[in-house]
Amino acid sequence: MNEWRRSALQASSVLDLLPGHGRRGMAALALAGALASGAAFALQCGGPAEAMVIASGIIPTTEMTLEWLAEATETIVKQLNDDTREILAAIKVNTKQVVVSTDKLAAVTKASKQALAKTIVETDKEAARQDVMARFGASTGQGYFACKVQTDSQKLRQAYQDLPEQVWTAVRELDGTAGRFGDPVNTLRDRITRHIYAHCTEEEAKLGLCANKGPAAGADSDASLLFRPLDPDSETRKGRDLFIANVVGLPDPSPPHADGKLSPEGESYLYYKYRKDTLTSIPAYSLQAVALANTRSKALDGKSPSELLANRLGQYFGGDGAAQWTASLQQQVGRGVLIEVNKLHGLEAWLRVEEYRRNERISANLAAMLALRGERLREEVLAAHVALVRSRTTAATMNSAGGSP
Repeated sequence: MNEWRRSALQASSVLDLLPGHGRRGMAALALAGALASGAAFALQCGGPAEAMVIASGIIPTTEMTLEWLAEATETIVKQLNDDTREILAAIKVNTKQVVVSTDKLAAVTKASKQALAKTIVETDKEAARQDVMARFGASTGQGYFACKVQTDSQKLRQAYQDLPEQVWTAVRELDGTAGRFGDPVNTLRDRITRHIYAHCTEEEAKLGLCANKGPAAGADSDASLLFRPLDPDSETRKGRDLFIANVVGLPDPSPPHADGKLSPEGESYLYYKYRKDTLTSIPAYSLQAVALANTRSKALDGKSPSELLANRLGQYFGGDGAAQWTASLQQQVGRGVLIEVNKLHGLEAWLRVEEYRRNERISANLAAMLALRGERLREEVLAAHVALVRSRTTAATMNSAGGSP
């Protein structure tokens, strides 16, 4: 009997752990187990009490227990199925939440990467734009005042390119130029008149050679005016032209001729005139080249070619724009610096060409001087030859006279 109670208490303690119908079914099962244990004990130990237990309780209780057992089994299975569905639903919801969270994380990550990529692209674009602006910008990549310098350079080149034609025209206008004939007396009188009116000096006025000091005193004899920029219509510029005319000399008179035919003396005269014109045309050209390079023109905005050249060079060294050019050069990127270097090399090459032309004029003048020196030597040789011939003639005459009876 004590053994049966012990089994019932163990079953009860187990049932406390089961919920709902499961606890009732399992209680019936435990009770049936306890009764079966008691019946087994009665059969083993025998006695009238044990037979009564078997007869009055075991069989009906067993039938009831089986019914409860079936009902409890069905209830437990149903409960397990319901619990399983709830667990699966919860797992499904949790899984969906995890998937949604993963999708959101992926979307946020994608958006972040796209924003980063866009930022990098925009940064690269801005860097490229800044690079283009720096390389080709007017103040950083084109050199110093690219348009103005280009215009000034073209104007300077054009001024010196047109100069030879202007010089040739000016030489042809001289009254004592090569191939021209004129009245030297009238020409000299006209020059003296112009001197008295415009170029008479203070000393000459004191001596009474002229009434008053002229507006451009001494300009017709001042070589420094060749290198001074002058306005084309000024009296000083006219005095400079008269200075060049005085250097070239007076025109030569026409040779004597009859019916268009020259005498032997006329032919000799023309020979010496042409020779003189050839030699004097070289300094005449050089003088007019220097003078016109220092003559202002409206086509050059009121400046002379030499002034344009001085302004162009002063842009780099000592001129008004030198400080601006230096400041601009400090702002230039590599391309702008290279452009300025190329401009300097181009200007240097152009100056070398002009220097070469100047040296050509110098060489021509030196050749003319040598030719004049050779002419003088020739005259000396001819004079010596004439003297030698005369001495021989005289000696022969004296010998002939002394040897005759």
